[in-house]
Amino acid sequence: WGLVSARGKQAAGVAAAGRVPWLAEMSAHNEAGRRPASPAPPPHTEQDEDDSHDQQALLHKSEDPSRAKQPSRTLDMLVTLTYCLVYLLVGPALILVNKKIMKDVGFAYPMMVSGIGQLSSAICSALAIKVFHVQPLTCVAQVTWPFYLRNMMVVGGATAASLCFGNAGYLYLTVSFVQILKAFTPVFVVAVLYVTRVDVPSRRVTLSIVALCLGTSIASAGESKFNLTGLVIMFIAETCEATRLVLTQKLLTNLKFPALEGLYYMAPICSFWMFGLATLIEMPSAFRDDKFSLVAE
Repeated sequence: WGLVSARGKQAAGVAAAGRVPWLAEMSAHNEAGRRPASPAPPPHTEQDEDDSHDQQALLHKSEDPSRAKQPSRTLDMLVTLTYCLVYLLVGPALILVNKKIMKDVGFAYPMMVSGIGQLSSAICSALAIKVFHVQPLTCVAQVTWPFYLRNMMVVGGATAASLCFGNAGYLYLTVSFVQILKAFTPVFVVAVLYVTRVDVPSRRVTLSIVALCLGTSIASAGESKFNLTGLVIMFIAETCEATRLVLTQKLLTNLKFPALEGLYYMAPICSFWMFGLATLIEMPSAFRDDKFSLVAE
């Protein structure tokens, strides 16, 4: 009996020390059963339903801007395509009208014809911006009177020269041949950029220019109504256009005008240059030959 009692005490000590696995598991199970139960969730109220509806509404609102952007993007694309279509239609129509006025009608004064077009553009752009408020002026702070007279007058003079010489080319060359020669303009642009050290063309650009020269020369070889005077005038027009682009990059480098605002600033300058030179060069001859009667007709 003493031996049995000693072994019983030893087993009790081992169980108390946690060295018997099944006793330890039974003890842990009993302790877990004595733990208090977790509290029950609160009852579902009408306020909770309102909160859930508000969260869903906020979720839908957060998704709405992305959906609303799709119609606006489509509208912007349609407006852009409309502008491109109008430009493609008006550009050739203006060329044909100028040729008809100068050559067919007989009012062979390219400065005055170009000046009338620029004056009309100046009036229409001023009405659109100042009267109808189609577009606000974004560069009012930068375009001061000293800046206008010092920088924009120079760019406007180059623009006026380009337009006048470009119209003068129709007096000597056909419309199709003039358009072929206008494809030669990038050559003059790269040349002026290189001479003025504004930019140095890369090898790829140089090869492209050489290919453009060859293509233009081949297309010009079959011209039946070739005129050397008209060719020289068109080369002068393209040189003036290249000069205009370089001056725009140097003098107006920090200004990015929208199309209508650029027309609002530049059209009055161009018309000033054109009518100023026409007063000295073309108007005396027009008065002498009574060509203004054609305008009245």
